[in-house]
Amino acid sequence: MELNLCAKDGYSSIFLIGKEIAQLNISKGYSIIVDDSFSALLLGKICGLTELSSLPPHYICSNCKHSEFISDNKYIFGYDLPNKKCPICNEELKKDGYRTTPPTIANSDGLEEPNLKISVVKEQMVETIEHLKNYITENLGVNHIVSSGNIEKVDAFSFFRNLSKDDIEKLGVENDINTKRELSGKKIGRILSSDRISSYEEFLLIPKDMEIYDITPIEKTKNNYGLPITHMDNYKHSNILVSFLENGMVTLLKKLEDSTYVYLEDIDLADPLVLSLFSSTDALNMDTNIFNNNNGLLGISYFANSSVNSSLIQFEKKILSEVKINSFLDLIKAVAATYFAKDEDELINIIKSNDGDLSDIIILSEDIYWNLVDKGVDEDIAYDTMLYLSAMQFGKGTYKNRLDDERKQTLKGYELSDEYINILDNFVSPMEIHKYAAEIINYIRLAWYKLYYPLEFYSESFDYYYKFTNNYPVAENLSQIRKQLEVDREFIELQNENIKMIYELSLEMHARGYQFDEMNRL
Repeated sequence: MELNLCAKDGYSSIFLIGKEIAQLNISKGYSIIVDDSFSALLLGKICGLTELSSLPPHYICSNCKHSEFISDNKYIFGYDLPNKKCPICNEELKKDGYRTTPPTIANSDGLEEPNLKISVVKEQMVETIEHLKNYITENLGVNHIVSSGNIEKVDAFSFFRNLSKDDIEKLGVENDINTKRELSGKKIGRILSSDRISSYEEFLLIPKDMEIYDITPIEKTKNNYGLPITHMDNYKHSNILVSFLENGMVTLLKKLEDSTYVYLEDIDLADPLVLSLFSSTDALNMDTNIFNNNNGLLGISYFANSSVNSSLIQFEKKILSEVKINSFLDLIKAVAATYFAKDEDELINIIKSNDGDLSDIIILSEDIYWNLVDKGVDEDIAYDTMLYLSAMQFGKGTYKNRLDDERKQTLKGYELSDEYINILDNFVSPMEIHKYAAEIINYIRLAWYKLYYPLEFYSESFDYYYKFTNNYPVAENLSQIRKQLEVDREFIELQNENIKMIYELSLEMHARGYQFDEMNRL
């Protein structure tokens, strides 16, 4: 079905372009992260654009290819299946797949529009872009790939201030000061802060049967990979966009893979000790007199950076301190909950009352769909409820997630209690599982290396983060680290959060019983 819909909708070329980019990077030993729609499709897996298989949860033997598909609905992710040996050759079986909703992959209207947003390591950025340029030129012709220039953002606050109440209502937004301020930051085309422009590239692809001037005026420059540039609103003219973003996490994982000789695909993504690091430091066996933290995520992900103080980051830390991460699915739920909970205190209270167990709490879109189907609700009604609650009907739904009376009555017809319907009504992330999975997989891999290969993890982390410190002098022994943190804490926090990251990682390393050796100065 995916192949037929892909050809019908004209997306086959995007998959082939993505496959070219993936194969280039994989052949050089580098992984990539492809954002969004591709990770929900089996075609994405086949083309090397995602590690997440949309086949049902299953075991597969990498040696003899024996496979077993699991029909037990309690397993959403194959990663969470119990370990098992191959009954034929006694090899440890690999676990893969996840229980997706059929309409998420494809429905009667066709495939969800694929967005080709690729994160690559810095070392591969230029070669990847040159490869894309040559591939498009060879297959579509000259001037069928255009580099995106930068556009200034619209001063939406002044714009909205001059609109009448009726005009604002027609736009489908709330007429309040917070909405105006939020919309003032909305962007069109490609606009980035100066510190990100060098690490982000976006390209507009022109279909073979069109000329570049049918879509946009261009500017030609000597640099920019020898490609013409457009400064127009790209999204208005074409959905065929290819974006590249340097990803430090991918870089760090490549270094750890090389230094430990443990391949990323061999890492168990449901290792209970590794998952415990997301809510506890117990598995690290730290001396808490030297250093202590709420979890073992320092140096692993953006929400573990203690020098970041946004309310979202703080709430994410709070969630992780309350939950028990027992599975891959639990971790995705914990991260998803922080973004879309309407009442943070109420969610925390529900998690506490459930003793930190997230398995029965409805958070994800898929939770709604499969929970309703498992209770006997018709699949079409379950899908409609999922769409409505997760605000997936663009222009119709909202992030308020309130069921209307008609839908409530329909659900009550299946003998669902008011209490259950209220649970559906209040806690849901409008994002599907696959949109979280790629980054979560890599967070777990970093945590795995941190737990089982600490020296390699700290060594590569120091090397990575120090590149962003402008050669700031870093203390080597424990007393110097503590002293410098106390004396320079305010300066460090204001000037460069990577310096603080290095110091705190140093303290954590010492607390785990490791230390810096004296340098051999020649």
